[in-house]
Amino acid sequence: MDKSTPIRIVWVSLLFIYILHYPLSQLLPDVPPVPQYEWGMWFLAYVFLLFSSAIFIPALYFGMSGRAPTISTIVAHDTNTVKRFSLITTILVFFLFALWSYLMVIFKIGMTIYADFEPLPFRLTGIFFYGRLFVQPIILAYMAIGYSSSKLKWLVLLMMFGLGAWVSLSSGSRFAALLFALPIFLLFKSKVRYYAFAICLTIYIIIASLSRTFYLPEVIGDIDILSIYGSDLAKEQDRDLYKTLLMPISYIAYRVLGIRELLATLSFSDISISLIDAAMAFLSTIFPFIQSAGDISYKVIMGGSEDDFGGVGLDLFSMIWVRNRFNVISYPFALALIGWMLGKTYRYFAISLERFGVMNINILIFIILFLFVVIEGRSNLLPFLFFLSWLTSRKDVAHNINSIFKLITTNPLRPAQRLKSTSRHNE
Repeated sequence: MDKSTPIRIVWVSLLFIYILHYPLSQLLPDVPPVPQYEWGMWFLAYVFLLFSSAIFIPALYFGMSGRAPTISTIVAHDTNTVKRFSLITTILVFFLFALWSYLMVIFKIGMTIYADFEPLPFRLTGIFFYGRLFVQPIILAYMAIGYSSSKLKWLVLLMMFGLGAWVSLSSGSRFAALLFALPIFLLFKSKVRYYAFAICLTIYIIIASLSRTFYLPEVIGDIDILSIYGSDLAKEQDRDLYKTLLMPISYIAYRVLGIRELLATLSFSDISISLIDAAMAFLSTIFPFIQSAGDISYKVIMGGSEDDFGGVGLDLFSMIWVRNRFNVISYPFALALIGWMLGKTYRYFAISLERFGVMNINILIFIILFLFVVIEGRSNLLPFLFFLSWLTSRKDVAHNINSIFKLITTNPLRPAQRLKSTSRHNE
């Protein structure tokens, strides 16, 4: 299993997020200004950054490490290829995924600017949201590899582009746009993959950005949403149109959370809390059955009010620091746990993919996991992903999954044709 590439990805990401992002973002218009901090606070922030990195990266590496298991691939015909879905199955999958997003629009789920939807029964809201954000890109990546050597890959590219554009429009999420652009990278094997990925990602981000003011407010139809924009809706639309001229630079500048959030977090008033309460507060953000005191609003930490419209996020280290209620003792253990679980989840998924002979998407899996934890702050999903990765890495489970894929991708006429051919031979 490749461990050096994920570590390099993390190092480069942390370097950009916490060091390069701030000066580059100040060159763009409408970037939120950073309050004036003393040099001592800047020094403290970078010491905190080095301290956190020295914990997170070794924990990540330790999670990826382990005794090399004996893995017998279950793909008997060719361990270097992926069994391609039939064209009818492929079209059906794209239709179901498009219908999936349509139902989310009907129920107003998964829209970036709206969170007052009515929860669906049987946890269907979470299934819809995380299924589209995680499961669908994985399936599309598998399909892309299967069609990478086929003459039909241009048709698949057209369907992938249409689905990604629809997801970007219906969600307004630029993160979802990124995830649905990644499978396109795997559809090609030459330098064309870079151009196809870059073009599709840029178009997706533009669609998602414009959707927030041109499409979603009208689809939602919520009086509060429309009143928030009010007469300023045209101004917001003009501002979004201006940002599209700077794509994808503006997306990176406005989206990435780094030193600005870390400075605001460290300068926030400390809260006296016991070590046990801090540990319980952190565990409650990962395991929903653990109860703790009320959460601290990120909006307040960033200098706003709880009643302000929109969401506010924090970078990875600030988020874990806040979730531990600023406790310097529990924070290192919590950060190490996140790093270890991320590394171990990636390791188990890599074992699962090796059983299917699909090792060339290991890095894609790590990138998606890393984006979930660092960019989206979804560390609460790690226990579920950890269990899922461990489960799929088991040999018996992998055989069952392979049997299901064979059932889906096998042409039902082939057994009959083979029987007919055998009967003719016997005659």
